Amino acid sequence: SIHFPGHQEKNHFSTVEVPGKGVIKPVIERDLDVLRALGLAVPEGQAMPKIFLHPLELSESKARVRQLGLPAPLLALGIGSSRPAKSWPLERFAVLAVNWCQRTSGSVFAFAGPEEKAIAHRFMKEVDDALTGLVPLSPDRAGFRSRIVCEQGLPLRQLAAMLVQCSAYVGNDSGPKHLAVAVGCPTVTLFGPEHPLEWHPYPREAHPLFFIEGLACRKDAHPGMPPWCGVDICIQEKHRCMKEIGVDVVLMEIERVMRK
Repeated sequence: SIHFPGHQEKNHFSTVEVPGKGVIKPVIERDLDVLRALGLAVPEGQAMPKIFLHPLELSESKARVRQLGLPAPLLALGIGSSRPAKSWPLERFAVLAVNWCQRTSGSVFAFAGPEEKAIAHRFMKEVDDALTGLVPLSPDRAGFRSRIVCEQGLPLRQLAAMLVQCSAYVGNDSGPKHLAVAVGCPTVTLFGPEHPLEWHPYPREAHPLFFIEGLACRKDAHPGMPPWCGVDICIQEKHRCMKEIGVDVVLMEIERVMRK
C-alpha cells in the first residue's frame, strides 16, 4: 500500500511519492492523487463515483418497489449515521416523510444500517406520531402509513439498486449519500458537526447540502483543518448544528433537485 487517505499521512511501503500530502482537499481527490502519482492524468474536481449495476439487480429493485406498493415519486431517506451527533432528529425525518407524501402523492423508502434496528423502529414510531398530528382522519392516516416503509440492513448493492428507483435522496452525512451519487440519484445532505469540505466533493446544484456555518462549538479540528466537532452526543450545545435545519427548507431543496 502506498496511500492512506488522512491528509497528514505519510507514504508507506513504496518509493512512489503521492503528491498533495498535507493539503486540505476532498478525500476523493486525495485518493485520486494515487493515480496521479502513477502517471495517470486525472483533472481535479471532475471525477465522480459511479456504480455499475447488473440489469437483473435493477429489475429486482423495480419489482421490490412494486411489491412494497410504493407509488412514484419515491423519496429515499438515509436516517442512519456513524454517531448520534451527525444525525438529524428522527422526528424531522418523519415529518418530512409525511409532508412528502402529502405534497407529491408519492412514497418514502427509508433505510438504516445493519446495526441500526432501534433507529429504524424509532423512525416508524415517529412517523405514526407525525401522522397523528398532521393527518386528522384515521382512514387517511392508514393510506399515508402504507406509503412510508423503512428497511434495515440491506446489502449495499441492493440498496444501490433501490436508490436508482428513487427521485431523490436526503440523509445525514454518511455512506449511503455516496451510493446515491454513484447511481445518479440527486441528493440533499444534512451536515452537522463536520464541515463538508472533505466529504462532499460533488456539484451542489445537483447535490445541495445544509450546514450551519460559524458555530464556535466545532473546536476539535487539528490546526488548519475545517471546523469539526468530535462529540458523540451533543448535550451542552443542544445539538443546534442539526436542529437549526428545518423541515420546510429541506423539502424545498428536494423538490428543486428531484428527478421529475
